[in-house]
Amino acid sequence: MLSKDKQIEGKSLKEAVLSYSTGDFNKTELLSKSKKDRRLFCASLQEFFEKEGWVFNEQTARQWLESKKTKQNGSQATLSSLRRYIAQIRAFNNFCIQRGYIVVNFCQWIAKPSEVLTIKEIPDLSDEIVFKAMRIGTTP
Repeated sequence: MLSKDKQIEGKSLKEAVLSYSTGDFNKTELLSKSKKDRRLFCASLQEFFEKEGWVFNEQTARQWLESKKTKQNGSQATLSSLRRYIAQIRAFNNFCIQRGYIVVNFCQWIAKPSEVLTIKEIPDLSDEIVFKAMRIGTTP
């Protein structure tokens, strides 16, 4: 059994998810897109905890991320999406630390996919293509 400084469970976890979803604790107002992203993230967490039990620790954080690797339609999540999910679970972990629910930042040990793998490749345009585009007045 993990000590209370390494996990949050039950009623305290439900309270933390609800508090995090509202965003009322922020010193500055969140953008509407940020509020929506946070609501969707918390809805996903609630759905996960309803199925798996209301315990948040490193193991369940990794399990939640694993559940996000496959979309509802069966396709695989992109590396960019996985980076976003990891950022979201880390932010929630930091929120729980700031509010005193837990002490250990266990999500820092969850590695993000390399940023190099998530950046779209820029096509290498030859000078000839660029000059031709300039002559006809279009972009390459």
